[in-house]
Amino acid sequence: MTKTAILVLGFNRPKHLSRCLTNVSKANIMFKNDLHIQIDGPRNSSEKIAVEQCYEIAMKFENESTEKVFVSKNKCNQGLAKSVMTEDLKVSIVDLAMVFVSR
Repeated sequence: MTKTAILVLGFNRPKHLSRCLTNVSKANIMFKNDLHIQIDGPRNSSEKIAVEQCYEIAMKFENESTEKVFVSKNKCNQGLAKSVMTEDLKVSIVDLAMVFVSR
């Protein structure tokens, strides 16, 4: 069985990210898949607080999880394409399932 990495991309919507991670946890898919949570950096100073809240939610999820969870955060905004292709993720695009957190 091929292991698939699950990528959750977060940015500046902490409530959406929290709900997404809760649902991923309830779906019971993490026991056979690695979960990567990538938080993109703020575009400007007004987004710093929301982005930091997203990172704190992701770190709390990682710390409380019994499964493999990897959290990374960009210092500045990279946008979707660069966030997916970061060296930190080290996953194959072929074996990747993505979850986008948006409105």
